[in-house]
Amino acid sequence: MSFFSLKSQDGRRFGSRFREKIFQQKIRAARVRPRFPKVSPRAQTNLSLSKTFRGTRYLAWIIALGVLSGSYFFLTSDFFVVKQIEVSDTAHIKAVDVVSWFDEQKNSKFFGLVPKNHLLLLNKGNVAGLLKSRSAQILEISSFARVWPDKIIFSFTERLPIAIWRSVERYYYVSSDFVLSEELPAGYATATDAYVIFSEHKPAPVAVGEKLDIQRQYNFVADLQKDWSAKIGIRIKEVTFPDKNSPDLFVESNTGWIAYFDVDASFDAQLRALELVLKRQIPLTSIDKLAYIDLRLINTIYYCFRGEPCAAITSPIENLF
Repeated sequence: MSFFSLKSQDGRRFGSRFREKIFQQKIRAARVRPRFPKVSPRAQTNLSLSKTFRGTRYLAWIIALGVLSGSYFFLTSDFFVVKQIEVSDTAHIKAVDVVSWFDEQKNSKFFGLVPKNHLLLLNKGNVAGLLKSRSAQILEISSFARVWPDKIIFSFTERLPIAIWRSVERYYYVSSDFVLSEELPAGYATATDAYVIFSEHKPAPVAVGEKLDIQRQYNFVADLQKDWSAKIGIRIKEVTFPDKNSPDLFVESNTGWIAYFDVDASFDAQLRALELVLKRQIPLTSIDKLAYIDLRLINTIYYCFRGEPCAAITSPIENLF
């Protein structure tokens, strides 16, 4: 069999289907079928990234200049400077004085541009700092509110005196946070019965606004005073101590005698012992001659009369009960 006469299994020669009439008709029909040209999509507009970026940059500059201009006007304009202050008088400070303190801030500016009484810069802490720098009697700002564009409303509490401090014959009110809030005339300080006078044996010069470290001594005396009038019956005139770290406390009565206490021991036990000594050991006829009563020892009370040898007179505590 010839190489070019291969047949398929059904007996037809390979390639004979191309000679079939139907297949030839299809080929002729495909040759004359109209063909449409290939169309590629075309952009309707031409975009330029460089022009777009340039426009965005110009817009950013315009916005930045607008923000800077607005900020400069907002921070430097007198429109937002505080012109109205709503505050009430207190016992020692008048509202007109408070207003004048804020008016003085107009001439003081941050970075030479922003007035210190600008509404944006004023808050509760700043107002408290301003008032405390002008008066040591101001304790805290109790309420604060801003009302745009130029008004603030606030109230404050004053330091209340709880004692008097004596330093080198100068007298000061001591407030509840142990700050020297006001200097007092010597005549008033020594004559008033409203407050106990505190002092150190070697006092150092002090100034208004200074804080004292006498809380331990004050608290001990405050505990004594709860029952002092009922048990002792006379007023405390002055309290002295060697220094703030010493446990010794010397309480002088308005009749002149002094009771020696230990602030680290029980105030109640020492006050009870003082009461019993005064009632059972010291005659009323001798009370004016009494110099001191020492309550600092555990088992023995020493007391002394003026002009007599004090160390020789003792009274064991158990003998009092």
